[in-house]
Amino acid sequence: MTVEELSGIIKENGVVGAGGAGFPTYMKIDKRANTILMNCAECEPLLKLHRQLLKEHAREIVRTFALIADIVEADEAIIGIKEEYQSTIEALGQFLPEYPKVRLKLLPGAYPMGDEIVLIYEATGRVISPGGLPIEAGVIVFNVETVYNIYRALEKKTPVVDKVVTVVGEVKNPVTVRVPLGTSLIEVVSMAGGETGGDLV
Repeated sequence: MTVEELSGIIKENGVVGAGGAGFPTYMKIDKRANTILMNCAECEPLLKLHRQLLKEHAREIVRTFALIADIVEADEAIIGIKEEYQSTIEALGQFLPEYPKVRLKLLPGAYPMGDEIVLIYEATGRVISPGGLPIEAGVIVFNVETVYNIYRALEKKTPVVDKVVTVVGEVKNPVTVRVPLGTSLIEVVSMAGGETGGDLV
């Protein structure tokens, strides 16, 4: 598969950065990259969705991540993951030997480790200039859910129609759920048993 083909599939299936910024993922598929990074550092301390998704679908996500590295001809593919996520690290360990380009970078639990610029520095030692893009330093960064959505686009022919969400804080039963795009906040909170603090406005 070529860069253009992969980029086209990603664009057609509506895959964008699932970490919050929504940057168009097809624009990241670029042969200037010699390193690709997968962010499993979960910047906010209560979030769990990326480590849970990576643990549950380790084989599919690692395979897709390695494929992306091969297509853009990157030298290495690094999964940045907090060292405390032991069960996810163990799940990855079953499949990493199959993909020589892919390795783990264990990260401390410091805040804001999941920030893209911090992750790049911790994993590669490279510094992104203010206002600069990672590709200018030869790096592409994806988060776990984005890579999983690329897997679904490639192998399941499934466009992005839903989102994985961690619901924590003042709720009765903290939970991670997959919800259709457009689901209201009140509906999501109800999936966690409802709120325990003041009324939602």
